Amino acid sequence: MSCANVTDCTRQFKCLLVMIPIVFTFFYAFIFISKGFQEKIENFSVVRDRRTTVVTGYFVLTKFQKGNKPLYFSSDLYKRWCSTFSLLLNPLIVYLERNSSFVEIFKKILSKHEPSRYKIIEVERKDLWAFKLLPNITKIFSKPGYPKHPPNTVVPEYSAVMHCKYELMNRSIVENPFKTNYFAWLDIGLFRDFAVSDDPYYFVKLINETLFSQKFYLDVPDNFDRSKVAYTEVYDLSKNMKPCDIVNENMVWVCGCYFVGGGEVLLRWCGEYMRAVEEMIGQHDCVSTDQQVIYWLFSNRKNLKVSTSIQTYTNMSSNVDPWFYLGYLSRRKYKT
Repeated sequence: MSCANVTDCTRQFKCLLVMIPIVFTFFYAFIFISKGFQEKIENFSVVRDRRTTVVTGYFVLTKFQKGNKPLYFSSDLYKRWCSTFSLLLNPLIVYLERNSSFVEIFKKILSKHEPSRYKIIEVERKDLWAFKLLPNITKIFSKPGYPKHPPNTVVPEYSAVMHCKYELMNRSIVENPFKTNYFAWLDIGLFRDFAVSDDPYYFVKLINETLFSQKFYLDVPDNFDRSKVAYTEVYDLSKNMKPCDIVNENMVWVCGCYFVGGGEVLLRWCGEYMRAVEEMIGQHDCVSTDQQVIYWLFSNRKNLKVSTSIQTYTNMSSNVDPWFYLGYLSRRKYKT
């Protein structure tokens, strides 16, 4: 600070004395408001909806190509997407490989939650039904001329992981540690837009939806028929399609990233699904992901005597990714 004479210095000094308490007042007000806001952000102990247990899982795979474009998914990407589970308020079951780095990652992510509302279950591939299919899946994928739809028909472990969802859902329903009536499978990456990101536009998204307002729980969707299992419909379903034709064309009816239903209905559905995978491999010598298995079952529902019914939800006007529509439709923002 410089001044031309003593009078100017005195005037500037008085102005400074006036400004100091104002600055400190704003500073302490900011600290007080921020502290209260932070407490709200960190208070993850309240579970708004205890009717639906959310089930998820992750198995470490080597970096793989997703689709025919030069798009690759790695474990680092999934680590970032995992952060969205700090915002989820439902009872939660997470299946992870024993001694995987993701065990500690999820423990840290969920550290603000009540320990009584989540379970991290460590499993080994050798004990899982889906991974016992891996030798047969690998053999099928290695056949000359087998279609290449990365990673669905290229990475055998990826196919096994997709089928494993139904095995893990079955186990969750049987054990039902949170005594809920409904269960939902949620892929790690469905709510990726809320993940901690190095995307330069990430903070623009936070302007539209602050970190606090992102806290959410998942409920059954509106107009849900409790006798069915709900999925997002992505494309139309053609009738009487052969399983290998479905695999060859990489046909999709519903997205497998999120599905929800009542415990008894899902238990029956998981059993039907797992038997269908074994039949597809054993009798038809072809396999891909859960989406192709579901397509085959409902394309031939009468002939295959499928007892489960699927209720589909289609993104007609929302700006949400059409593959993720049901997840966002089921999402309820937490309000104090």
